[in-house]
Amino acid sequence: MRKFIIIFCLGVIFSSESFSSLNNGKFRINGTISKSFDGQMAILSIKDDYQKTTRSDTSIIDMGNFSFAGNEYLDNLSSIIVEDEYGIKTRPELDLLLESGTISVSFDKDQPCMEGSPLNNIFMEYLDSTSFYRAEIAKIEPKWENEIVIIPDTELERLYYAQGEFMINFTKQNFSNPLGKALFMKNLDIGIISTSLYLAVCKKKLDEIFDFVDNETRLHPRFTSLFNTMQKVKAAPVLIGMKVENFSLLSPNGNTVQLSEYLGKKNFVFLEFWASWCGPCLATIPKLKELYTEYSENLEIVSISMDTKQASWTNALSQQNMPWPQFADIKGFESNIAKTFKIKGIPFGLLIDKQGFVVANIRGALALKLFLQNKLR
Repeated sequence: MRKFIIIFCLGVIFSSESFSSLNNGKFRINGTISKSFDGQMAILSIKDDYQKTTRSDTSIIDMGNFSFAGNEYLDNLSSIIVEDEYGIKTRPELDLLLESGTISVSFDKDQPCMEGSPLNNIFMEYLDSTSFYRAEIAKIEPKWENEIVIIPDTELERLYYAQGEFMINFTKQNFSNPLGKALFMKNLDIGIISTSLYLAVCKKKLDEIFDFVDNETRLHPRFTSLFNTMQKVKAAPVLIGMKVENFSLLSPNGNTVQLSEYLGKKNFVFLEFWASWCGPCLATIPKLKELYTEYSENLEIVSISMDTKQASWTNALSQQNMPWPQFADIKGFESNIAKTFKIKGIPFGLLIDKQGFVVANIRGALALKLFLQNKLR
């Protein structure tokens, strides 16, 4: 098992029984913020299991203060945002549990904070830890037109994995209290990269990872959706380490060529699967041209079209002017090469080493660039 930096700030773990003894059924939120935000609105939003706002309350900021009060709500996390008169969010959002008692919140720093009720105190420790991971990730995470790419066996992957492991373990430790369950419902989203990466890469089976989840939650549509999706991810064929067979392909001038003729001549060959009708594929071609120029000594690119009409393919070639070898099968996803690599969607890419083995599944020019930078530095 890999070693990761894990911060566990679990604090005191409250059970549902111990929590209920503190419960008087009412919450009060006292908020502070810079007086420069006077006149703006603090908005408290109450969320459902799908993180949709079911109702909200507004407090006008006056002398740097705002407040809310009402009946406690423990089914899900709620949130507070600050908006100006145009409805533009002017401060980061703060999640919290509407636990009975007085909760003090502050928006004076870059990250809002809170204290005063037992479960929110624990939750603040969780937020501090996840904030630590975000800060560490921000130091090394490259940005290229808002893409997020995580290359295996890199520090970035290790940080995302560690963050996801922390989030799952925190939830597990607190699942017997309202905070744990509310946080679990918030994080049941395949779009949360850290937890999805952890679930996909962790060697444990999903049933073992989620052994703490009760039957009621297991039957919730959000849980079943995540569980089923991650099962498919874990069951997906592993192409890494596969020896690339020879394939007969069609060249633009109508001749039959052998893919093997283009393997092994440089350190890496990038098999790029695309089509004339694929917008994201066409959008990435200029970036691939840049990489081809920069890494031409070590990298060959071979494009293989998933088009089913030869004219569509050749017309796209005349417009794109790609300076590397171009081939097709004209059977699209029914071609032998597509079936061998189980290609269901494009853009899709495979990086092949000099010995003809798959070393990475790569989508997009940024992922290819990061891999090459990592391997050739």
